[in-house]
Amino acid sequence: MLHEHSWGGAEAYVEDYLERLDDAWTLPRPSLLDNRASKECGTCANFREAAASLVRKRQRHEAPMLTVSDVSVVIWKGGVRVVADIRQTDHRIVTRTGRTIRRVEGERAYLYVLLSYRGRWWIDAIGIERVNDDGTYRDVSKSRRAGRRR
Repeated sequence: MLHEHSWGGAEAYVEDYLERLDDAWTLPRPSLLDNRASKECGTCANFREAAASLVRKRQRHEAPMLTVSDVSVVIWKGGVRVVADIRQTDHRIVTRTGRTIRRVEGERAYLYVLLSYRGRWWIDAIGIERVNDDGTYRDVSKSRRAGRRR
């Protein structure tokens, strides 16, 4: 189903990519993200580079770093768009020996994934929208103003 040109195939492909992302950062193993996205996907390149950086630093995120609540096709025309409701869990970045480097406070986000089908699925772009715990969008204008007052 993962490579089927169907709604279910598109959803399965995004779920698989997010599982690979979690593993790429928690094992870490950047090669898990290879051959999944087109070269135009800057976010995908950034995700892979972050995993490679963890390898170079001999660090990793604790697992699970990412949980997925829902993956749904929202547009099936002129490029397939899929939204994934995810949560980055509260976790630590640790060394190979388990020493804590940094604590990561979890948050919820919607990932908007643009896919194309060329014999199989390819990710062309990923947009990330951080949302409140209840799924409502954050009021960015207020948070920007609050940041300026400091």
